[in-house]
Amino acid sequence: MKRILIIEDSTEYRQFIAEILRLCGFELVEAEDAKKGIELVFQSNPNLIICDLHLPIADGFSTLTAVRSDEAHSQIPFVILSADTQSTQIRRGIELGANAYLTKPIAASELVQTVRHFLQNAA
Repeated sequence: MKRILIIEDSTEYRQFIAEILRLCGFELVEAEDAKKGIELVFQSNPNLIICDLHLPIADGFSTLTAVRSDEAHSQIPFVILSADTQSTQIRRGIELGANAYLTKPIAASELVQTVRHFLQNAA
């Protein structure tokens, strides 16, 4: 079973994402901030990371940079999910190594399609 790490400070939105992905048969690990999220990358070895951009303690860009700088985890597909639609933010995320930048609110079908796409390509 594929394991997905969700790093999202909004409990409601994190639960929304988790419910959708659980129904699709994925195992989930959840974090409410960047620090806990980075710890869980090393503890749970997820197959994919979904990360909000605006988080307590550190932002999603810092989280992405930390994951990409660790050789053992640098190839994990990383999806930024944010309400921020500024092209500069999207470009920065992609330049730092995000595989995708999705905007909130997101349709369940788009989320599932993106997750499946990156998990298939990472296999």
